[in-house]
Amino acid sequence: MGSRWQARRVGLLAITLLGACGGRSEHAPRADDPNAGAGGGGQAETGGVDGANDTCVVRGPEVCNGLDDDCDGEIDEDLLLEVADGPVVVRSDEGRTDQSSPEGCESCRWAWHAAVIAPGNTLSVIWHLGINALSLQPTSFGRRLSWELEPNGSVVSLGKQYWLNQMNAGQSDARGTLVTFETEDLIPSFELVSPDLAEGTPTGLAACNSNSNPDMLAPLAPGLLGCTTNDGVAHLYGLDASVRLAATHDIDLRLPGEMRGRVDGQAVAAIKGDRGLWVAPYNTGTPDGRQMVSVEISPDGAATGEPLRQHLDPWSYLSPEGLFATRNGYLLFGYGGGADAVPRGHIAVPLDDGGTQSGPLVAFDDKQLDQVPHAAAAAIGSGFAFVKATVDGLTLEQLDSDGQLVQRTQQAASPYGEVSVLFAHGAVYVAFVEEQNMPFMANRVWVSRFHCAR
Repeated sequence: MGSRWQARRVGLLAITLLGACGGRSEHAPRADDPNAGAGGGGQAETGGVDGANDTCVVRGPEVCNGLDDDCDGEIDEDLLLEVADGPVVVRSDEGRTDQSSPEGCESCRWAWHAAVIAPGNTLSVIWHLGINALSLQPTSFGRRLSWELEPNGSVVSLGKQYWLNQMNAGQSDARGTLVTFETEDLIPSFELVSPDLAEGTPTGLAACNSNSNPDMLAPLAPGLLGCTTNDGVAHLYGLDASVRLAATHDIDLRLPGEMRGRVDGQAVAAIKGDRGLWVAPYNTGTPDGRQMVSVEISPDGAATGEPLRQHLDPWSYLSPEGLFATRNGYLLFGYGGGADAVPRGHIAVPLDDGGTQSGPLVAFDDKQLDQVPHAAAAAIGSGFAFVKATVDGLTLEQLDSDGQLVQRTQQAASPYGEVSVLFAHGAVYVAFVEEQNMPFMANRVWVSRFHCAR
C-alpha cells in the first residue's frame, strides 16, 4: 500500500521542460534574437557552414534540407512540420526498484516523467521509476539515441541517486544537462548529467524542501533554478558557468500586511539579455484571489522590480506551461478558464517587458478544463511548437510569433501525463510514457520526431 502511494505521489507533479525554461534549440542563438546569450549551445552543424574557415555562408531563405541556409544558428526553422519518425520504444521493461522485495511492490517498474535532452549535442531520453519505500534503490535511468532515433546502446542507470519525487530537466550544453530532483532525505537538489549519462555531484537546496512547497525545485531558464513556498516566497538560485550555486535570492510575493497567499501552480521564467521575467499563478485565499503574479528579475534571479499581480481578463485561472522572450516583451503559454461562458483550454498571453498583459489572450484550442491535455512548448525560429498528449495521441500545434495557430499535426500514440519537447538539429523531439495501469508490469517510454517535409 505504501509503495502504491509513493509511486502515485511521483506522478502528481509536472515536468518542466524547454517551454517553462524559456528554452530554445541546442544551436547558437541568432544575433538579432532577444534570447541571445540566454540559451543554446553549439553552432549549427554543417550545411550552411563553409568547411574551410568554419564560417556560415548564406545560401538564401531557409528551406527544408537539414542545413542552416540563412545562417541564423537554427536548422529548418519556420517551416511546416510533419511526422518523421516514431513513436520509437526507448524502454520496454528495463529497470526495477524492488530487488529486495519483488513480490511486494506493484509500481516499482513504472516509469514517470520522461525527458528528452541533448547533453553535449547528443540525444538522450531519461526517466525515473516508482519506488519501494521499504527498500530504496536507484530510480533514474536513460538511453542514448541517434538524431534519427536509433538506440545507441542499452538502457543504463544514471547512478546511485534516489530520485524519489520528480525529475525536471533544464538546459543542455557541451558538459551535460541540468536536472533537479528530490533525494531520499526529501531535499530538492540539482546536478549535471553528462553526455554519457553519468550523474554528477548533487547540490541540495533545503529552502525548497517539498514538505512546505507546492512546487518542486525546477530549472527556470539557463543558469537559473527556482522554487516557491507555502508562505508566499519565491526562492531563485543563480548558477555560474561551472553549474555551481552562485547567487540566492528570496522574493516575498505578499503585499504589505497580507497574511495569506501562495503560489498556486508551476512558475516559469525567461531571460532577455540582461533582464528577465518570473511568472506564476497566485492565490490569496479570497473569492477574488486567483491572479497571476510576475516579477522582473536579473539573469541570476534577483528581483529588479516589485511583484505585479493582475487578472487575465476574461480568464480567472491560468496554469503556466512556458514563457518565452519576444521582440515586444514575452509570450506566456498556459491552460485554464474563467466563467462558464469563457472557453477553457490552452492560451497564449502577450506580456510587455514589465510583465503586464499587453494584448488580448489567444485561445488556440477549445476544450473543457477536465479534458485539457498535458502540454509542453519550444521556440522554433520566430514561432513555437506546442505539443499535447491526448487520448488520441500526440498533437503538435505550430504557432506564429503571436501564438496564433498555423498548423496542427497529429500522430497516433498512447501518451500519458506530461510530455517533453526539444527542438534541435532541425526537428522537434517528443518524449513520453504510457499509462502506469498494470500491477507488477512495466510501462514503456517512447520518443517521436517531427520535421519539415523533405
